[in-house]
Amino acid sequence: MTEGLRRVRVMVVGTHPRCHFEHCSSITDVPTDVRVVFLDASTSTADDIVALKASPAPTRAVIAWVQEIVEVDRCLDLGFDAVALSERHAECIAAAWCGKLGRVDEIHSIVSDRTRLERFLDDIAESPSLADVLRFSIQHLSDIFGIERVSPVLFERDGVNAAVILEHNDYLTRLPIVLADYPELQKVASTRAPVVISDVNADDLLAGVRPRLTLVKDPHRSAVLFPLVHQGRVIGALFLRSSKAMSALSERVMVAGRFIASITAVAIGGAVEREALDDENRSLRDFERLFQASMDGILFLNAEGYIRYANPSAGHILSRSRALLNGVMFSEMLRPQALSLLSRSMRGEPVGDRYGYVDLHCKLPTDETRILSTAVRSAGDAGGVLVSFRDVSEQREIEEELRQTKNFLENLIQSSADAIVAADINGRLMLFNRAAEKMLGYSAREVVGRVRVRDLFPEGDARRVLDLIRSDAHGGFGRLELPKQVIVASDGTLVPTSLSAAIVYEKGQEIAVVCIVRDLREQLRMQAKLSEVEERLKISERQMGAMELAGTAAHELNQPLTVILGYASLLMRSDAVDPIVRERLDRIVQESDRMAHIVEKIGHITAYQTRPYANGANIVDLG
Repeated sequence: MTEGLRRVRVMVVGTHPRCHFEHCSSITDVPTDVRVVFLDASTSTADDIVALKASPAPTRAVIAWVQEIVEVDRCLDLGFDAVALSERHAECIAAAWCGKLGRVDEIHSIVSDRTRLERFLDDIAESPSLADVLRFSIQHLSDIFGIERVSPVLFERDGVNAAVILEHNDYLTRLPIVLADYPELQKVASTRAPVVISDVNADDLLAGVRPRLTLVKDPHRSAVLFPLVHQGRVIGALFLRSSKAMSALSERVMVAGRFIASITAVAIGGAVEREALDDENRSLRDFERLFQASMDGILFLNAEGYIRYANPSAGHILSRSRALLNGVMFSEMLRPQALSLLSRSMRGEPVGDRYGYVDLHCKLPTDETRILSTAVRSAGDAGGVLVSFRDVSEQREIEEELRQTKNFLENLIQSSADAIVAADINGRLMLFNRAAEKMLGYSAREVVGRVRVRDLFPEGDARRVLDLIRSDAHGGFGRLELPKQVIVASDGTLVPTSLSAAIVYEKGQEIAVVCIVRDLREQLRMQAKLSEVEERLKISERQMGAMELAGTAAHELNQPLTVILGYASLLMRSDAVDPIVRERLDRIVQESDRMAHIVEKIGHITAYQTRPYANGANIVDLG
């Protein structure tokens, strides 16, 4: 009973919830996945029962909950499937109906699976080509397992390589892979039995490749693989992948998967045999319809390098008709720098990126050059090689422009005289240019990704600066202009700077903060020196004023001194002058002559020094 209740959802509708079942107040609130519904018989109508059974949900049971046994007949007349007289009775009825509905679901699933398999056989019979067989397999396996990613994998005869058949824009494309990278495919090939991986993160089979799986852009969480066996040989596998961990699969589902895999293998073998016209073109004709529909150019070169097959896309990309391409040496269409790469690729040497793609420069009939991203793969028993390529000229041009722009911006940042520092939204440094290294004494290598921006500010300043950036007080929201901000150098020195900062946004979200920091130490030194010069200039101006005043005073004093000396000298020559007066006149002449010498010194002053005088005053030292 408990198991049935876990598999089927039960709900009570009405104002008085009972038992442990879910409860809601109205039939309109009953979710579509609820399979057993209890209604309060005293408030329910026949319309309520009809509405619940007409729901988009699967088969549903509607059970009356009654207060008195006399209501039972009326409830059955209204259309209730059963009547519950007590909480214990309700649990028993719910368990019974859950079991019935579970069996109904199983019957529906079996009928549905049989219908799908019959439709799959009809599809294969109507369109037996290889491309259609693979497409039908993908479609029906997706329906049965509820998994959106189904890919047929076809093994090469060398036992080393394989090809994943992918559906892209309604076309099937071929992705070469190496079996050594896929232990699950190797196990299918060796055991010839299905492989179920419930959780990629815990399965021991994938332990050796699990680190690589974490690097995949869209990793899968679980997988099921069915072998494709034809004429006693495993020719491939049907690879089902899901983004969620997978619970245990029922035997019914596994039987359906094995059946589709068996029919697919037979259909693939038949398609290969029908399309194989000769040994040289066997591999191409296996996938001819795929090649015709491929957006990539595909060429088959024989061992000498002559083109024996070209698909429509190849003719379009190379600007030549397919008829003209047949029998031409592919190397004749390449620029000289590409010939060595092609030759090495045809010999099976590792060339290009990790997937084996290499850029070849091709010349068009107009002498224009196109860049082709090319993969060269061995054609196996057919001999020669299969060459697939696409035109990436515009893409490479854009990449080059982006590279140049990136280099220019990096050079611009590194050449800046101001320090430029950027941190992510968590405060971790992500940019530290050369000027910042010189200013603060750190190297970019030791701080980028390791040091937080708060370590470059005095305690509490980083938070204060971030709050200012997010305010409107300095430069507007998201921007900041601080004329003075102290930054801490690697040795603990406090560096006076001016700081400009801004928040970087992506899709409206803050992702980083960038700061431009200008070192003010030299500017402050220059300002101090300028203040010193200005002070000396003021002193010099005062000295010049004093010297000009001294010259003027000397000139003005010379005349009265000359008159005094003249009259005093004349009086001393008179015989009528009293000796005492004469003595005093002689003193006047001496002091006047002394004053004249002082005035003469003052008149010749070009620079002066001072010396201490009484009461702490300084006077000019006239030597």
